[in-house]
Amino acid sequence: MNVFKAATASGMALGLALASPGAGIPAAGASTRPASAKVAKLRHDTPMSRTKGGKVAVGESVATAGASPVSRAFRGTGRRSGSTGVSFARRFPKGVTMLDSPARGRTAMNIVGVDGRRQITRTTDYPHRAQGIVTFTAPNGVTYGCTAFLYAPNTIGTAGNCVYMHNEALNVHGWNRDFVFYPGKNGSANPYGSCGYAEQHVMAGWAVYKDADYAYAAIRLNCTIGNTTGWLALEWRSAIYSGDLAILSGYPNDKPWGTVWEATGEITYPSALLLYHGIDVSGQTGSALRIGSNSVIGIQVVSASINMATRITEQAAGNLLSWRS
Repeated sequence: MNVFKAATASGMALGLALASPGAGIPAAGASTRPASAKVAKLRHDTPMSRTKGGKVAVGESVATAGASPVSRAFRGTGRRSGSTGVSFARRFPKGVTMLDSPARGRTAMNIVGVDGRRQITRTTDYPHRAQGIVTFTAPNGVTYGCTAFLYAPNTIGTAGNCVYMHNEALNVHGWNRDFVFYPGKNGSANPYGSCGYAEQHVMAGWAVYKDADYAYAAIRLNCTIGNTTGWLALEWRSAIYSGDLAILSGYPNDKPWGTVWEATGEITYPSALLLYHGIDVSGQTGSALRIGSNSVIGIQVVSASINMATRITEQAAGNLLSWRS
């Protein structure tokens, strides 16, 4: 039996209770509603998108991503002049709570033994400047934040819950909206300004069925800040990762707000679509699980009695790359 699904059935961290195949797709700002016949027939591996204007579309999954790694990392120029569409006038909103914070009804923390996390104080160094906080408005009107990472000049990867909310404790379900990305954020400092968005992407497996196997997502920005900050590579393997060392960094919910922390640990149990690991983490939903310094192999989705990332498979990599434009 899938270890994660057994745990969620008993009410683990994110409240990702398994849904029936007939679960509906709520509009932004709405609670769960009955599914249409079209929605009920969607496959788990069906990509879904929503424009800033609210238009929802259903696509087809990209079968092949190509040889691994499927995209190359880029360090960026470090110069602000290299990017377009970036705002330095926008202020970071007040009252933002990280999505998995205990203040919002979740207790998402798993430190394995001695806390091995270290603070990253130079967030303007690569690859740390290629990640940041993305803020958004949930269907209940609350402003949340997630960790997110650039994997193209204009596109960030993050967890499915950061794009399409499923919060069982608060009974909040639906499309999030009003995304703003702050790359390289460090406390109150926003060294690379911020970017709005054009389109959000998620899989039906997450939006319709609440299945963490498909809990990866992307947001296409209305800027090209990646030219300045650089971006991370996407990598998939058919080989087993068990015992491999991986890195996880992001914005935890138990440290000074807006600070970046990083830890290293082993991948303890890889499945076809998930990567369980023993890396110290407190929240950090949407963080990139990396091997080497800049190759993303998974996206953090759960930290509690189990730490887990949705795996970058060949299909996931293909979908993520197709969402860049």
